[in-house]
Amino acid sequence: MGHSIHIGMTKYLRDNLWKITIDKIQFDLQCCGIHSYKEWHDVAWMNKYEINEKSETVKQFRSNESHWAFPVTPWSCCRISFPMQCLHDPLQQIHAHSVWADQPGLVAESLNTEGCISKLRIPIRSALTTFILLIVINCIVQVIIFLVVRILYTSCRNAILLNDPDGVAPGWIFGRGDCGYNRGKTLGDIMYEGAPPRVKMKQNDEEKRLLDNHEN
Repeated sequence: MGHSIHIGMTKYLRDNLWKITIDKIQFDLQCCGIHSYKEWHDVAWMNKYEINEKSETVKQFRSNESHWAFPVTPWSCCRISFPMQCLHDPLQQIHAHSVWADQPGLVAESLNTEGCISKLRIPIRSALTTFILLIVINCIVQVIIFLVVRILYTSCRNAILLNDPDGVAPGWIFGRGDCGYNRGKTLGDIMYEGAPPRVKMKQNDEEKRLLDNHEN
């Protein structure tokens, strides 16, 4: 992302699409540059065709002899809340160019000094967080559905084992009769708790017979 913004900065005056894009990002998000507004001062986004290289002002503010670098930022870097004229271009604002030397703090106050990369990451981070949250919620819902279906399945199975398909039977996630597990209370113990032992024994024998048939 930062690399793309850097490319756009270098092509700011030569590619109208990049200019519109950079200006929109900086103006809408109230930011400037990638990490700082000073990156505009180092990037060679102007050349001799955009400036008067013989001008004394150009010679005064040129900060790098190897390329055309000046303390100039696009208008979209201007801070909206600044009560005075935005100080973003000493090459054009000749009447105020002494401010850059005498009051650099005032120049910085008129600009959005924070870079755009951090502000661009906020909606991306929010989108990723929302996406992850939706995945977690979906997983939880799927687990709940699985557990409910499992309980309904074992309840229906137990109703058949009790010879009462239309009746009520207990269900569970994992219990007696699942995967060869034969510990814990039997259906007879659960359904006929408090009944005479003979009734329980008869029901347990019937349950064992049906379980054997079910496994076979």
